[in-house]
Amino acid sequence: MNIMPNDCWNTLTFISENNPKELARLYNTEIHCSKIPDEWVKIQNKHDNAINLTLQSNWEPDIEWLVSMLTKYPNCWIKNEWYEEGGTS
Repeated sequence: MNIMPNDCWNTLTFISENNPKELARLYNTEIHCSKIPDEWVKIQNKHDNAINLTLQSNWEPDIEWLVSMLTKYPNCWIKNEWYEEGGTS
């Protein structure tokens, strides 16, 4: 029996007021040219110092990916608000 995963809707905010080049690298490497399916990502706003997007994931936020973003892009502030049928944060 296959169990269908619950969808998790993530609203991500990336901000880098002091290093817009790092934010551009994050966008180009991790979001625009990533392995994330295009239909799962919707860019809401994109500016030199901030990006807002929605991202769908299965069951829960991809915490491992989010932690790797903090490590790779230490000059970026990252916030994820999410909703899933079983809860929110």
